[in-house]
Amino acid sequence: MTENQARVLMRALDLYSRVRMGQFRTISYLFTPYREFDWTVVDYHLDATKRAIFPELDTNAYYGIFNDEVGDAKNAWDIHQVVRHALAWHRNPEGGITVDFDEPWATSDEPLPTIELEE
Repeated sequence: MTENQARVLMRALDLYSRVRMGQFRTISYLFTPYREFDWTVVDYHLDATKRAIFPELDTNAYYGIFNDEVGDAKNAWDIHQVVRHALAWHRNPEGGITVDFDEPWATSDEPLPTIELEE
């Protein structure tokens, strides 16, 4: 896949994983670079949606990625890590100190996938 395709895939996997964990406010972050909106209204509706789906969680609480409640979000997060790692090394072959350069670690029972980026 191309670098741009990998970035889009990574963002989609990150969003899916976070929403399945209960981090609904992540949805609004998709739009902040492009739109002006009333955070109070957006937060109210996202919090209401979260309460409807996860009534057991407090407003600022969410499930960790290792919790069984997140289901296949574990697989999505694993793929996200692999793509993030590949992109980091593709952009900067000398390495770096951010988490992007760390070896991905599996959160699911599935083997980690492999990725090949095209120039």
